[in-house]
Amino acid sequence: DRVQPADGRKSVQIIQITFNEAFSNGWNELYHLVECHHYSI
Repeated sequence: DRVQPADGRKSVQIIQITFNEAFSNGWNELYHLVECHHYSI
């Protein structure tokens, strides 16, 4: 019997979404921190 790759693909997608959310949240926090302290990049 062949194993369907759907489950593996789903978990990869969930990990990607979680990573993207964590990354964008971290970036938003960094942006607000920079904005509040008026640092220039």
